[in-house]
Amino acid sequence: AVDTFFKVVTLQNLFSVAIGLDVGSGGSRAIAVNLSGKIIATGRVNFPSHARTVCGNTVEQNPQVWTDTVI
Repeated sequence: AVDTFFKVVTLQNLFSVAIGLDVGSGGSRAIAVNLSGKIIATGRVNFPSHARTVCGNTVEQNPQVWTDTVI
């Protein structure tokens, strides 16, 4: 995974959840759990094939695609 972080979010004092995001080389994944550890939601978005550029021995990804898949 390129970057993983967790954040606790309180929505209008109704409930609290922990949200985990994982942005890897093939796509972005997310999970939301309540403070008891119960999974509330999960999701995954694969990066489109045109998001990568191969040049010799290097592969580059468009960082805008990372943002688009997480938001």
